[in-house]
Amino acid sequence: QHYFIQSNLSVPCYTTCTKMHSGPHLPSLDTTLAALLILLILLAVPGNISSLLFFSTRHHHNLHYLLYAVMSAVDTITCCFAVSPLVTLLLAGRRPAAYCTPGLCISWAIGAKFSLFFSMFVVLMMSVTRTIAIVAPFYKIRRSAVIGGLVGYGSVGLLLDGVFVGLGMWNVRYSSTIAG
Repeated sequence: QHYFIQSNLSVPCYTTCTKMHSGPHLPSLDTTLAALLILLILLAVPGNISSLLFFSTRHHHNLHYLLYAVMSAVDTITCCFAVSPLVTLLLAGRRPAAYCTPGLCISWAIGAKFSLFFSMFVVLMMSVTRTIAIVAPFYKIRRSAVIGGLVGYGSVGLLLDGVFVGLGMWNVRYSSTIAG
């Protein structure tokens, strides 16, 4: 089992393989956290979209620009898919709102987990390709190998999440007890 301790802020959905602890429900703190998250989203989404446009339109042959473009896209998705529902939940007084539907909970949990783990993998790919470029400056890193690694990691991650949900090993649902 994985144990994730989180105080004063709970996610709208949780899994049976995750044990969570929520602190006391403080409406003023929830509003402050929601306002902070909105501010961060308003800064992060336009910044990441502009980075995505910059890196995807320049130097198509440059592998590092490709990785920066992927990272910008993943960060944009993380802001929209993983963080935005928390704002809704905090502003709704941690009431379930639309989170009672199993489909939405499953989609949110898989999307949030995928975007966070894929973001870490892209950073790993950036580090590995930069290290290779420093250690062996004349070695040509194949773009197809890096793209294959990204697609392979993403596919396996989504496939495993689908299998876990399908087999009932990852039971995702809204919990008003955990939410506050």
